[in-house]
Amino acid sequence: MNKVTSINLGGNAYSLEESAHDSLKSYLDQALLALEGNPDKEEIQKDLERSIGEKCNRFLNAHKSVISKEDIEVILKEMGPVEGDTSSHEDQKKNEDLPKRLYNIREGAKIGGVANGLAAYFNVDVTLVRLAFIILTLLTHGGFILLYVLMMIFIPYAHTSEQKARAYGVPFTAQELIDNAKRGFEDLKRQKNYWKEEGKKWKTKMEEQHKEYEVKEWHPRQNWLVEVIWSIFGFVIASITVTFGLWLAYHHVPEVHQFFDSVGTHAVMWTERFDR
Repeated sequence: MNKVTSINLGGNAYSLEESAHDSLKSYLDQALLALEGNPDKEEIQKDLERSIGEKCNRFLNAHKSVISKEDIEVILKEMGPVEGDTSSHEDQKKNEDLPKRLYNIREGAKIGGVANGLAAYFNVDVTLVRLAFIILTLLTHGGFILLYVLMMIFIPYAHTSEQKARAYGVPFTAQELIDNAKRGFEDLKRQKNYWKEEGKKWKTKMEEQHKEYEVKEWHPRQNWLVEVIWSIFGFVIASITVTFGLWLAYHHVPEVHQFFDSVGTHAVMWTERFDR
């Protein structure tokens, strides 16, 4: 009689023999240890658990509801070793010819991921697939768009890492998933350091420009005199402009001419009254 333990893998409950549970727990603990410090650790853990859960479903049927230790050993062998001796697994990968499966791939997609999926399936550049889509759309006067929509609907999406690996026809292993996560983490760190260095360079450059400006800056008194001179110059230019404008208006615009004559007449009348 074997003790049975219930666990959750990818949101689904599974019943495992106690020995199978211990083997699986040891495997996952080793995988998580390899991901220590990675910001995507939880997401990768979910991918691993989801993939193991999907493999567990193959061993379950109406007459079997518990995963045995032997089943787990088969599943973990398919998943591959983690941070261990991977040489035998690499040889297995080279000799293993996995059939591809057509998926829609969202990563890097422009619309629905159909072009990405077809490019992975036929092992061609995705740009060529997109150009072919454009040409077919023009030749069919837009009729190809309907076929594209149907492919978006009926071709499944590659949600898990195992499905994405299957789309490219390569075996999915836990070690590959962890290595990809580590490479992504290292790329993120390099980008962060790059922008940090660029920020330092920009700050240094601005400080140097500020120092150059301070060296070239005039004496405060000289600045004050320059401001006064520019103010007087501006006032003179404005006065000349206004005076010239009024002179032109007086001689060429009848309404303005009449207005100034009226103002002059009233000024003379008021002057005569004050003189009396």
